[in-house]
Amino acid sequence: MKKTIYLCVLTLLTAVSAWSFQSEITAFFQLEGDKLIMPDPDEYRRWELAGVGVVPNDLNRHRAIFPGVHLVYVDPVAYKHRRDRGFYPDGTVIVMENFHQKSQEGVSGKGYFESGPRDVLVSVKDRRKFTSKVWSYYLFTDKDIKKGINKKAAMPKSDCQACHISAADDDEVFTSCYPRLSPGKTKAKPIK
Repeated sequence: MKKTIYLCVLTLLTAVSAWSFQSEITAFFQLEGDKLIMPDPDEYRRWELAGVGVVPNDLNRHRAIFPGVHLVYVDPVAYKHRRDRGFYPDGTVIVMENFHQKSQEGVSGKGYFESGPRDVLVSVKDRRKFTSKVWSYYLFTDKDIKKGINKKAAMPKSDCQACHISAADDDEVFTSCYPRLSPGKTKAKPIK
């Protein structure tokens, strides 16, 4: 009898803990119908900076998918969960801020510098809300942002998810480009 009561209490505590964790995590994104409200830059810039990448268009025969300077942020609860448990939980939000760049010579030397425009790409993992897929992908272009468009429907599966499924390293996330997203892996894949 004592064992049964103990197991019931343990099960209840586990359920409350899981509900509390999921409640905490969903606070990082907001849907209005089927549209994601763009996360606030003042908020996501306080999250974990998972990595920085520079994808110059001229090094990619002017065919880079998202040329620019990439700053990748992960919501802090999901980042900790990934670090401690090895996977991204439902409710995870990853934001890639893509600053358009140009090559020029500066006082410090020749390099790539921000040219002004920026895009915001958002990935949200939540099997509870997106029944047909695990992650949903959203793109807020510089033009959208300047026009005040702050709600977008998910990109079609063929636009983003197909590439993430076929080419991403782990759970539809490009961990080889951003080693902090994959604890224990520190080397990025070489350019071919």
